[in-house]
Amino acid sequence: MTELTDTYEVVVDGVPLCATYRLAVTNYTDKPPTTRTSTVSIPGRDGVLDLSEWLTGAPVFDKRTITITLSPLDTHDWSSVETTLTALRNMLHGRRLEFTLSWDEGYTYTGRFEVTSQTLYDETAAIKLTITADPYKSRGVMHYELDGELGKTYIIDGPAHAVVPTITCQTRALVNINGRTVDLQPGVWINRDLELH
Repeated sequence: MTELTDTYEVVVDGVPLCATYRLAVTNYTDKPPTTRTSTVSIPGRDGVLDLSEWLTGAPVFDKRTITITLSPLDTHDWSSVETTLTALRNMLHGRRLEFTLSWDEGYTYTGRFEVTSQTLYDETAAIKLTITADPYKSRGVMHYELDGELGKTYIIDGPAHAVVPTITCQTRALVNINGRTVDLQPGVWINRDLELH
C-alpha cells in the first residue's frame, strides 16, 4: 500500500481528492486566460483602433483552462478504479465549484469541472479533470487593520484586478488611494471611487 506523504493535493468544495480517493496528481497544466480584445476599423485611418481597455481601464480576460491528471494508487483492482471514477463524476462533472491546489497555497480557484477522460491499461489508470476556471484566483477577503495616526502611509499589495475596499474609521480620517483623497467620518464606508488595483 502506497503512503500519501509528500504528495500534491487538490481540495474541491472542502474534499481532499487525493487523500479521500487514494489518488496522486501526475500531471497539471494551467493555460492562462486569453485577453479579450475589441477593435474598430475606421475609414480613412491606418490600421484599427484598439478599444480593448477603453471601458475598464485594464485588460479583460476570458476563462482559463486547468487540466489535472489523477492516478489511483491501487490499480490492481479494476472495480475499485471504476468506483473511484464514478464517485468523481458524481461529485464533479458539470458542476461549478471552488477548489484549492496544495502547490498554490493561500489561493482559491472557481470553475466548472469535467471528468473528461479515463485511461485504463496494464494495471495503470489515469483520470483527467478539465476545469474551465475564472481568470483570477482569489486570496479571499483580506482584512488589514491600520493605524493612521499622524499621517502614516501604508502600501497594500493590491489584487490583480480592481476591488472596492470597505473602510472602517473610528475617528475622522483622510484616506488617499491611488491619488484620490476622501474625508471619512467615523463609521463603515464603501466608496466606489477608491478602487484598489
